[in-house]
Amino acid sequence: MMRFSSACLLACLSLLSVGSYSQVERCFSAGYLEQLSQDDPSLADLQETIRERATTQSYGRLTEDEVYYIPVVVHVVYSNTSENISDDQIYSQIEVLNNDFRLLNDDADKIPADFADNAGDALIEFRLAALDPDGNPTTGITRTETSITQWDINAPITADNNSEKVKADSTGGHDPWDATCYLNIWVCDLGALILGYAAPPGTSLTKDGIVVGYKWFGSGGSAVPPYNRGRTATHEIGHWLGLKHVWGDDGNSCAGSDGVADTPNQAGPTYGCLSYPATDACSPNPPGIMFMNYMDYSDDTCMYMFTQGQANIMRSVLEDERASVVACALVVTNDSLPPGDEPVFIYPNPTTGFAWLPIDRLDSTTIEVGVYNVLGQQVIQLTHDSRLPVGLDLNDLPNGAYFVMASDGLKTVNGKVVLLR
Repeated sequence: MMRFSSACLLACLSLLSVGSYSQVERCFSAGYLEQLSQDDPSLADLQETIRERATTQSYGRLTEDEVYYIPVVVHVVYSNTSENISDDQIYSQIEVLNNDFRLLNDDADKIPADFADNAGDALIEFRLAALDPDGNPTTGITRTETSITQWDINAPITADNNSEKVKADSTGGHDPWDATCYLNIWVCDLGALILGYAAPPGTSLTKDGIVVGYKWFGSGGSAVPPYNRGRTATHEIGHWLGLKHVWGDDGNSCAGSDGVADTPNQAGPTYGCLSYPATDACSPNPPGIMFMNYMDYSDDTCMYMFTQGQANIMRSVLEDERASVVACALVVTNDSLPPGDEPVFIYPNPTTGFAWLPIDRLDSTTIEVGVYNVLGQQVIQLTHDSRLPVGLDLNDLPNGAYFVMASDGLKTVNGKVVLLR
């Protein structure tokens, strides 16, 4: 049976004084984690480990200026034309994500001076996928017409309209693309009570991704105020990358924490649009609570920052639990193809050890082939004397992304391949 946690119930009750959207529970991610943890108790422990790792260790490449790219596929599941949101609406959401995660949002200048030093550029960017899991060109958008009129997270798991069923072809939704390579985003009608929810790191690949109501996806256009600036997806991807709500989902207690040192202690979620400074029982003195943080529940126009501590957690997840997604971005996004005369698509990609390189664009039957790691070091060299595709045996190489170049002396083709076992 699907059910709210006690924290979610309290949050819902607190909405009774917030105008026309008084019944909205902005995010169901905490309740969703509780549900998942009933089947896999280790999942909740993993989330705490993620936050502890990022806050207590100098982890990986956190201090470097490398941008991590995330390939995105948006699955639009609709039963009417309103739910079948436009490509432009989807593009607007990708733009919002890139601005929000890079601290380039046009409302970043509203961050109070007391919190300005806390604001963090996560150095994370999002790209609609250019290749699908079979190596075919794609727009990064799928569209599925369904007979399901509303995907209700509050319905029993056996009900036809339960929102988890949006994640499968067999139940009227759309199967996820390989979640080791893509961030799957399902956009559908979640009803009026839930704006979205996210699967945390470590979730089963058949459920991994985020779900957002179609009315709250993208900026402007068909999005409905006060959640019409695309911040629901920003919030849910924060969960997908290991963040908790800023109040720590602790049932309005000051004893809990979100595990991030540079977000003030907070009793519970914020609704509407508060004036700065705002205080509560856990932060009773100015500067008070960080209600403008993306991991709170404020209206879209009043949330405009991640902290550096939150950025560190998200980046550490991309270096560990979701490292394969970053590796795949080298292959499946438009702006990541290597320079050269002719970019080609290696298949299968990712591969577990063996892949094929098409060479039909080259003229000679004697082809020189080189495979290079991300440092530019040649790790494989071979000569190919055939017009057939080149077989690449990568079994002796470590997991990671590799560049491949083939030349007939006059023309060169280039590609990228990800090795994942």
